This record gives sequence, C-alpha cells and structure tokens, in this order.
Amino acid sequence: MGLAGQTVIVSVLADTRRFDSGLRSASSSLSRFNQSLSKFSGTVTVGVSILATAFGSFVTKAIGSAGELEQALGGAEVIFGKYYEQIEVASIRAFETAGIAQNDYINSANILGTFLKTAGIETENLAEQTQILIQRGADVSALFGGTAVEALDAFGSALKGEYNPIEKYGVIINEAAVNQYAWNNGIAESGKQLNNTQKQAARLGLILESTNIAQDRFSKEATTYAGALAIFNARLRNFLNDVGTRLLPRLSGVFPTLTKEIDKFVAS
Repeated sequence: MGLAGQTVIVSVLADTRRFDSGLRSASSSLSRFNQSLSKFSGTVTVGVSILATAFGSFVTKAIGSAGELEQALGGAEVIFGKYYEQIEVASIRAFETAGIAQNDYINSANILGTFLKTAGIETENLAEQTQILIQRGADVSALFGGTAVEALDAFGSALKGEYNPIEKYGVIINEAAVNQYAWNNGIAESGKQLNNTQKQAARLGLILESTNIAQDRFSKEATTYAGALAIFNARLRNFLNDVGTRLLPRLSGVFPTLTKEIDKFVAS
C-alpha cells in the first residue's frame, strides 16, 4: 500500500475517533440534561403539591371562619333583638376602628352584651353601650399593649367578678370598690347589700371610669407599627370571611345530600 493510502486510513481513523468522542460527549450531555429535567420536573411536582395543599388549607379556614361568623350573627340577633344590625354594621369596619376582626367583634359583643343586659341596660341601648365598651377595650390595648380581644376578655372577667385579669390594664377593682361605687352613684341605697344586677352595673361603671385615660387611644396609635399590624391582621381575617361566605351556600346544599347517602349506606 502506498503512503497516500496509509494517510487516508489514518485520517479516517482519526475522524472516526473524533466522531466517537463527540458522540460520547453528546450522549453524556444528553444524559445530564435528562437528569436535570427529571429534577426540575420533580421540583415542579413538589411545588404544585405544596400550592395545592396551601390552597386547600386556605379554603378550609375560609369556610370555617364564615361558618363561625354566621353562627355569631345568629347569637347577636337573639341577644340584641332588632338592634343586632347595629352590631353587625359596626363589626364590618371594626378592623379599621378597633383592630378587631368581624368574628371577634361579634363574639365579644355577644358576651359583653349578655353581661350588660344583666347590669340592667335596656335593649334599645344595649347595642350602643356594647360598642362603647368594645371600643374602650381597643383603646386600652393600644395604651397598655396586647390585643383588643385580650382586653375585652379581661373586661368580661371583671364584669362577672374575676378582677385579676383587668389589673394588667391599670384597673383595680374589688368588692369593696364595687359597693362604694354603687352607693356613691345611686345604683343601690347606701349601706345596703347589692344584688347581682347592681353589682354588674357598678362593675361596668368602674371599668369605664378607670379606663378614661385610654379613650380614643387606638385611633391615635393606628399609624404606629403595632396599630397598623393589628388593622392588617384583622382585615386579613375578614378576607377569609369574604371568601368563605361565597362558598357556604354551595356547601350548605351539599351536606344534606351527603347525609342522606350515608343514611342509605348504613341502612343497606
């Protein structure tokens, strides 16, 4: 074989080796790409799963919150009678005026309204007096810290004769103070033992009188970090109600059907 023939063979062999090397390199790159694609696909799947779980949790919370609101409004109608709409209207903007979510506002109103009824507040004045007390709770929390709901819980405890929680807000009440307030303000005849209604009225008077220093404090603190955060959190809770309220009518129609199907299954 001549030199030229050998040159051709060497050249072809070299080209073949380069082709094989390139092929192996391409194959390796393709393999790495497939691995990356698999990892990416897995990441996307996990991400979608997380999003689906989060969405399901949000919907569940929204429905639960809206259901709670529906029940609380039913309670308000019983406690406040035809004036319950005053509480409902006030509760809608309570996130802004008091940093309280609608559910919390109505639940607190129902509890405090019951106490105020016992204190002798007439039904036509009950909604207004309850709103005043709730706003005072928001003002007190803005001054001393904590949430408005915590302050309202302390008010409720004080109205039923448990005075320790309200001391956190600078209010000192005891039975001697309750008696003295009732006698001094014409709630009961001086020196006479107080009945339950008179005690409730005196406790209410002491709470409002002792917290006068905090009046309108929430509105003054609304632009601070704590105030703005309270407003945001309450509005976020209300958003759950907004979503859940749209879903409740659909679900309310589904449950009776499901109940019947369960009954049929058990009976079969």
